Amino acid sequence: MPRPLSAGVLSGDQDRADRVAGLLRREPQVGEVRIFDDEASLMSAVRGTGFDLLLVAVPDFGTAFLGTMSRIEDAPPIGVVAEEFDKDVVIDAMASGARYFINLGDGGREIESMIGRVSADLESSSIGRTQLVVSAGGGVGATTLCVELAAAAAERGDSAVLVDLDPFFGGPGVMLGLDADFGVSDLVSGADAASMRTTAIGFQDRFAVLLGPAASGGRPVGTKAEVTALLAMISSSWESVIVDAARIPLDDLLPAATSAASVIVVLETSIDDVRVAVDWRRRMLAGGVDSDRIDFVLRDRRGMVAVPQSEWSRALGDARVHVLPDEARVVSSAWMKSVPVRDSNRRARVSRLAEQLLPTAVEGGAG
Repeated sequence: MPRPLSAGVLSGDQDRADRVAGLLRREPQVGEVRIFDDEASLMSAVRGTGFDLLLVAVPDFGTAFLGTMSRIEDAPPIGVVAEEFDKDVVIDAMASGARYFINLGDGGREIESMIGRVSADLESSSIGRTQLVVSAGGGVGATTLCVELAAAAAERGDSAVLVDLDPFFGGPGVMLGLDADFGVSDLVSGADAASMRTTAIGFQDRFAVLLGPAASGGRPVGTKAEVTALLAMISSSWESVIVDAARIPLDDLLPAATSAASVIVVLETSIDDVRVAVDWRRRMLAGGVDSDRIDFVLRDRRGMVAVPQSEWSRALGDARVHVLPDEARVVSSAWMKSVPVRDSNRRARVSRLAEQLLPTAVEGGAG
């Protein structure tokens, strides 16, 4: 399921506000609903944490306020609520930026269809942008693949960001030679587009990087709700979002995975990792992740007793599997400090794989 919607209700009448909030909470797609009785507190909340939807009671608050709200960058869709239908009110509200009208006189029957449209818009805006790259442990090449995915997205013209969620080792920062005092941990409590872009570090004017807890000294992004909300915010500000989610429990990633363009599982061809691959695929399918959005990248290490291809092919069935053979030559990360060149056979393979795994560009992206 997509993440729950958050909504704000602005009304000068507490009874009316409670009725509207009750109608919203009746819809299974809706999570948090906050009530406000003054414009200033609502404006502060929109800029601080954001909502997926705002409902404003008229005539308590007029069309001038609607116009102000609709001009805020990344403003959520706005609906107006009234005790009865009034054509002039509807026309004025729509001209001021409102998208929906809710008539409380007939029980607010429009609420259900409004929530359905907002949910569909939110899901379509995030699918196609986010790629989760996951692994059960470190050292399998997940971070290298993340960097190549971000580079490939930037090369095709996307505004791209690499997000490091690994709580134990700041791989992207180490590989790219980046460090900062701020990162994703500082965005968990809520952030607008401006603060996200200020927190992100640019790499060679090619793509942005949001450093993880290990690199920036912040606390881990530790809960399912935090991961989901954080990635939803980030996906609204960049066209391609590449997430290095190594060592994050799969259960904490499942809600975000259901709305991601793809989930890329990077493992080794050992018996233990093949068992992990089978288990994770089963759990993702059960959690609502479509099979055509799951890719496995298996790294075949030198000196490792590997599971024969016939065996893991049988175990994973019709899953998409890509194999990266190991190379005798160790790949240095020094290439990241200059214009990238394909300085090894293995890196060339990873680069080609990244281009293959990159999802189709989103029409009308965030830019």
